[in-house]
Amino acid sequence: MAKRVTRSSKAPITSVPSTSAPKPTPATRAKTLGLLKYKVHDVEGDGNCFYRAVYHVLKESRAAQVQLGIEGTYGTNNSEELEAVKLIRQRVAQSIKGKVFPEITSTIKTLCKLADVPDMVDMYPFVTKEVCAAKGAARYAKIAALVEEAGDTTLDEAMYASSLEMDVIQNIIKVRGLTILAVSAVDGETARSRTTKWKNDLGALLRTATTPNVAVLLNDDNIHYQYLAFKGPGDDDFHTVLDRQRFRDVLLADALLSVAQSPPVTITISSSGPSSPSSPSAAYGTSGPSGPSGPSSATSKRPSSPKRASPKRTKSN
Repeated sequence: MAKRVTRSSKAPITSVPSTSAPKPTPATRAKTLGLLKYKVHDVEGDGNCFYRAVYHVLKESRAAQVQLGIEGTYGTNNSEELEAVKLIRQRVAQSIKGKVFPEITSTIKTLCKLADVPDMVDMYPFVTKEVCAAKGAARYAKIAALVEEAGDTTLDEAMYASSLEMDVIQNIIKVRGLTILAVSAVDGETARSRTTKWKNDLGALLRTATTPNVAVLLNDDNIHYQYLAFKGPGDDDFHTVLDRQRFRDVLLADALLSVAQSPPVTITISSSGPSSPSSPSAAYGTSGPSGPSGPSSATSKRPSSPKRASPKRTKSN
């Protein structure tokens, strides 16, 4: 496994800050994916990219914001984004220290047993000899401190997130009926093959997700997180929090017929769209997915582990 490469040298914390409304760049221009349009939004690569991406992708879900303690941080300047990053890290750290979710204990015990595996610390930067030598509550307190202290954005580089932190965030927000889906793109592939891969991964994740709403992150070459916004045929704008069932319907419709063959459809995929839109599944003579499609306040029965198409994510900036 290749050693982790950071982007902090290219995008130091003192560089031009990102905001909640970044200036248009080639990375945020709309692209077409069958019946869908989408935008890939980049965030600063300073070790906090996962938390920054989570912050932006949850802009349309106040319920999830409240769960993470970041409501009221969505302004127009970078300082509010950095404050939100600290708050999310604190919330995750508190959950780890208190062993709030059963998976925290089992995951950390397993990781410490594998601490001598080559490159383990690259995948899980908190798996150090000092941490694993600690016993009982002290071990979890040390990990929590590493997660929280890395939120000090005056540092040149913060500790990047592993799949443990993602698991914790998923458990925190799932009670609000929202799942964050993480798809990956591999460096070295053509643009078309990269898009095809994460589109197929996304379809698989949508088939297994059970929460009413979803949001999507893109893990670029297992190094850097970005977030995605989508626009359905009936949406007036791009959205980050999507109705899972309607979103999957439109993705499924694209798999059945090309856009040129498709009859007109006016499907909204945003979580705030109509509750009973015309279904592309019906238009194409197929049965749509089962499961809830109501508001995001519904309680999820999704398993506690995050939904990903690939094995445990290693690391990211």
